[in-house]
Amino acid sequence: MNIPGNERADTAAKAALCLPVTSMKLPASEFKPCTCRFCLEEWQDIWNSAANNKLHAIYPTVGKCIHINLVSRRNAVIINQLKIGHSHLTHSYILYGEDQPTCTKCDTVLTVKHILFILPNSGMSGLNTSLLLL
Repeated sequence: MNIPGNERADTAAKAALCLPVTSMKLPASEFKPCTCRFCLEEWQDIWNSAANNKLHAIYPTVGKCIHINLVSRRNAVIINQLKIGHSHLTHSYILYGEDQPTCTKCDTVLTVKHILFILPNSGMSGLNTSLLLL
């Protein structure tokens, strides 16, 4: 069918027919760890090479996603959104085709980092950041 991966697999299978058959018996349990390791390494290579992957910064290793069981699913999603810099306030302009929001105090692009770290240090009082981020 001219599928490159299938043609390579067919060629390898045909070449293996010429190899001597071994009488050594190995249980399938011997192959499982090697197969799992190989799959994780392939997955990690794909994960590492993905361009503009914001989640890579907070989850650099595949298969080892640590979830905090003390918080609800909704709160876990909010925490991840904050870690990668997404919020309704800072990204809803994309959905509505509007201009990117700017900070009225600083006249700079409004980002989660700006709301959480720059505004509190600038002496802006009475700002409820939890309402801004939801």
